[in-house]
Amino acid sequence: MVNLLSIQEKKYLQWEYRCRLFVLALKGIFVLAAIFIILLLPTRARLMFSERADDKRIEVLGAGQASSLEREVRASVLDINQKLSIFTFKPEWVFSQEVLDPILNNLGSNIQLKSVFLERSPTGVVAKLRGWAADREKLLEFRRRLETVSGFAQVDLPISNFVKGRDIEFSLDILLSEKK
Repeated sequence: MVNLLSIQEKKYLQWEYRCRLFVLALKGIFVLAAIFIILLLPTRARLMFSERADDKRIEVLGAGQASSLEREVRASVLDINQKLSIFTFKPEWVFSQEVLDPILNNLGSNIQLKSVFLERSPTGVVAKLRGWAADREKLLEFRRRLETVSGFAQVDLPISNFVKGRDIEFSLDILLSEKK
């Protein structure tokens, strides 16, 4: 029968076959999309309900109607934040530039530092130096040079550091002047 059809009819049958194949493919894609959407609907609905519940919970918390457990957690967080605030120094202090540079610039060749650290005290911020000096004169000279630095309000060098004549281990406290 294929041989009995004319060429024009054969082309028309091929075009009709391709159109039907295309429509069938579109129907398949639409069916798969519909299945995909149907499977996603419960998840979407659950997300919407949980989002609404979260919004209501935030409104309740914002209104101050938190549970006792939430109030305890808030109080403990505030307490921890308050305790942590003692570890912070004033943000205007630049340790390397305003504290460490003047100390290192005035450090003599016969003085070695073991440690330098800042400490907050009731009188203000104190830089504590620990180190070794070759003799008393070098240590006194170092102290005098530090007293001339404009950022240092007071330089304390205990007399007990002068007991030995040579190879002196010293402890020096520098009170930093308040910034304006």
